[in-house]
Amino acid sequence: MSYGGLELVSDLKRWPKGYDGLEVRVEQEKEVPITRGGLCYVSSPERPWPSIPNDGLAKADDPKDAKRVCGVRPNVFWLLLVIAVLIVVIAAVGGGIGGSYLANRGKDSSDPTTSGSNTTTAMFIVTRTSDGGSFTTTLEPRTDSSIPITSSISETDTSDTSSHSTISDPSYDSTISITTTTSSHSGTSTVTTASKTSSAAVTSGTSGIASNPCPGQNLTTVTGTDGSIFTLLCAVDWPSGIKTAYGNGKVGDLTRFTEYTLKSCISQCVEWNTENNEKCKGVIYSANLTASYDGGQDGNCFLKNSIGRYYPNSGTSMAAGILGG
Repeated sequence: MSYGGLELVSDLKRWPKGYDGLEVRVEQEKEVPITRGGLCYVSSPERPWPSIPNDGLAKADDPKDAKRVCGVRPNVFWLLLVIAVLIVVIAAVGGGIGGSYLANRGKDSSDPTTSGSNTTTAMFIVTRTSDGGSFTTTLEPRTDSSIPITSSISETDTSDTSSHSTISDPSYDSTISITTTTSSHSGTSTVTTASKTSSAAVTSGTSGIASNPCPGQNLTTVTGTDGSIFTLLCAVDWPSGIKTAYGNGKVGDLTRFTEYTLKSCISQCVEWNTENNEKCKGVIYSANLTASYDGGQDGNCFLKNSIGRYYPNSGTSMAAGILGG
């Protein structure tokens, strides 16, 4: 009979020399000899299999996490996209409405019918001053046709009045018509308008306004009968004694005449050059005959021996000099 474990040998058998006890026979790999202390059964240790975390696998198999857009779930992505589009649309609509409002507001503020002050174009500055219960209107003629007349609003009277006056200014060859309207219920709105009506230029005598090409022909040229070219400078004078334009002397008067047009004054300069050695280089023409003769100048057309430096004068005075003269 076979035995897969330990075998006890009977004492009846002859023991080999040098053996004085039990003998252990190893039949399997799990049996090992032990010292005399006894036998011990030892089995090979069982090694546990390493654990594999299954959290990642579970998440990968989750159908909710299988599809993502830009790192987020599809429903979250589309919600954010809709919100962004709404923000852009609202901003665009708001910007358009705001721009339209500002444009209309600026237009309304510049409209004379809706603002407290308006400006129109005229050739005069109208100034109204109050001294107690009376008003004084002052006109300051200007050569610039873009000078504004300003209407203002005050709160000093509750009556409705309208007045009209006409002022003639011989120095400007014009008649100025002024209409002042004052109307109020809770305050006083004063509107002053002025218009200029030109009268015919005088062609004889020593008073009134002769032909005046200024300011329309300022910086234009006039050709003399001999072909010489004169440059016109409005509101400029070259009085006797000022330095010449070239700095080599002083301007002097050659003679004077009474003329009623700038061209006739220039013709006198050209004719002078044909009869005299000292040449005429320019003229000063004043359309205001009254101012010239009342000032004791005995003429309004002055021939000059040289072109002078810039010297301002009234709007009816003009200088014309020969180019290169």
